[in-house]
Amino acid sequence: IQVPFEAVGPNVTLALATGNGNVRLGMQVQSVSPAIFVGLDGSPILQDAETGLLLDARKAAHAGARLLVSATGLGKVTPDWPAGMAAPVENPPVVAATIRAFVNGAAVPVTRAALAGGFIGFYAIEVQLPAINNSGPAELYITADGVESNRVQFLIEQ
Repeated sequence: IQVPFEAVGPNVTLALATGNGNVRLGMQVQSVSPAIFVGLDGSPILQDAETGLLLDARKAAHAGARLLVSATGLGKVTPDWPAGMAAPVENPPVVAATIRAFVNGAAVPVTRAALAGGFIGFYAIEVQLPAINNSGPAELYITADGVESNRVQFLIEQ
């Protein structure tokens, strides 16, 4: 369910039509609630920004590489974009919130944060890994206006 950008809180009512009738639920609304997407196996949806290849246990990130992080919950974009409509592939609207990324607790540069072109309600964040990293498992998380996302694990090799 994509919460429209125009929804304001602190609470809204979600109405669902189900096979057993209509259901109304009260929900708390926050301006941001960042989350990094993970697959069914718990692996984060990360790509090498240059090649587009998915990173996983067999394909590690490289020191100095740019990563594309698939996320949700980053809030409003500029220019405004209607909820429920796929973002344009060319020049997608950029995230209005301040986005930061952290690898093993250290801040890494965020070079872009925008709606993911061709998708509805997804965001693409591009981060730059430092040229020098320890090889092996690493932890990544993002923040949107200071609100932390889930923490995910990925591999780095030199």
